[in-house]
Parts: sequence; C-alpha cells; structure tokens
Amino acid sequence: MINRSGRPKTFLSADEKQHIVEAIKGAEAKTSGEIRVHLDRQCKGATPVDAARFTFDRLGMHNTREKNGVLIYLAVHDRSFAVVGDTGLDGKFDGAFWDGVRDRMGKAFSDDKFGEGIAGAVREIGDKMAAAFPHTAADKGNLSDDISMGRS
Repeated sequence: MINRSGRPKTFLSADEKQHIVEAIKGAEAKTSGEIRVHLDRQCKGATPVDAARFTFDRLGMHNTREKNGVLIYLAVHDRSFAVVGDTGLDGKFDGAFWDGVRDRMGKAFSDDKFGEGIAGAVREIGDKMAAAFPHTAADKGNLSDDISMGRS
C-alpha cells in the first residue's frame, strides 16, 4: 500500500505518475486538445472548481487554438478534486459526461486507486475529445504532459 501523504510530490508512486503521463500522451496523440493533471497540497479556493479554474489560468491552459484544454485538479491533503475544461468544450460535452468522469474518479479514489482513477479519466476525456477535436498534422502539444505540482 502506498503512503498517501498530504504532499503533492510524494502522493503518487513513480509507477502511478508514469501511468498518468503515458495516458496523457496517448490521449493527446488522438486530439488537438490538451489535458493536464495538477496536484496541490490544499484547495486554494472556495471550492475545488474555483481552485481548478485558478490553476487552469495559471498554467496557461487557455492558450490552445480551439480552447479545448482540460485540467484534472487534485488537492491531496484535502482529498478534493475537480475537472474543468475551456470554453471550446461548452456544448460539446454534456453534464452527464463530466458527472460520469467525476463519479468514476471518486470511486477509484475511495478504493485508494488514485493513479488508476486519474489515468482512466484522462483516457476517457481523451477519447471524447478525439471525436470532437481530432488530431491533425498541424497539432503540436504545446503544454507539458508532466504532472504539475503545487508546493509541498
């Protein structure tokens, strides 16, 4: 069992981090969209969604050509999370899709399968984005695929 400290840098195992990054690379190979994962120690907002939106902006995720970035945000000490997308996704993905992603992640998290939950969400979002925003030869991943982290 992994020691789930409340510190972003040690919250996930090396294998979990690698699994998530591979999921991001695989998803982004099929879509023009960008998917990022960010771990913070504590939620830096009134709600996890507020913190995720703040982090989305800070990471420059609104700089995609089609406004199709998605951020999976996790505050590890608080055990709270959110998934937020840019304006290009409005009307393309309904609330039921986002609710399903959130619920499946929450179930994995409750089973202490954080790496699997995040990687699964990345793959699911990537598949949906590939249908709405297929990858073209002109697409270049302009954002890092690495997991970003707040202060420990």
